Amino acid sequence: MGIPTRYLLGGAGLYAGVAIAAYTRVKSSQSPEACKRCKTTDGQAFNALADTYDQQIGSDEKLMGITLLRWMLLRQAKGDVLEVSAGTGRNLSYYNSQQVHSVTMTDTSKNMLWHARQKHDRHSSTLPVKFCLADAQRMVSGPNASQANRKQEDAIASEQSQHASRLQDKLETFRPAQFDTVIDTFGLCSHEDPKAALQQMAAVCKPGGQLILLQHGKASWEWLNHRLDDEAPAHFAKWGCWWNRDILQLVHEAGLIVESCSRWHFGTTYVIKARPPPQNI
Repeated sequence: MGIPTRYLLGGAGLYAGVAIAAYTRVKSSQSPEACKRCKTTDGQAFNALADTYDQQIGSDEKLMGITLLRWMLLRQAKGDVLEVSAGTGRNLSYYNSQQVHSVTMTDTSKNMLWHARQKHDRHSSTLPVKFCLADAQRMVSGPNASQANRKQEDAIASEQSQHASRLQDKLETFRPAQFDTVIDTFGLCSHEDPKAALQQMAAVCKPGGQLILLQHGKASWEWLNHRLDDEAPAHFAKWGCWWNRDILQLVHEAGLIVESCSRWHFGTTYVIKARPPPQNI
């Protein structure tokens, strides 16, 4: 016997309501003291959030099914992996050591990476993992890379907490076409130039490699987009995150070849698999 249509519609409506309520909560709940310090994008904003970040978003990610989406995507990573905007290492436990050779976890927040390293150290794993500071918008090594990164390095050094001092202040850069898989989960909202960040991710990805993106941004419904747009400045002031960006448009503008894209939570959550363009930047 089939399930009556009214029950299916009712269940879908209930799920949608819970999903959007949780989405709003996870993006709005933050301690006032941390909010005061989140005035810029990238590392400086997230240094203030690092110590309580997991506690603030953990239960909401489970409620919204984000942890399942992380698991589904990360199990597809292969070879040498670069994770951009790695944060506190929320993806660490999802890598399949049978098909991943190494993971390089990068962020501009020393405090976030410190927590990621602590997670890795607490769990015995044979998977080689490296933690390093890197600016997603300036990742490709070249003659001008060190000069371009110097200003950002100074800012990182001034914003770090004491417990992050084990990490070097120097921003790492990478060779073109160095990685088999490049991953970014919920990082594009915080980059000053997300298009440049995507192009840099493509540049360090091997020809035929894969880019895996789990992001939030512009919704599929205009009524929700109006709300996101109205609250975007206040949200950025709290989280250092622009939550109303058109992620799929940015991916296309960066020249990536989209192989698959699905959207969840009224279209605000993007699950994208892509390839670098034939001729990288």
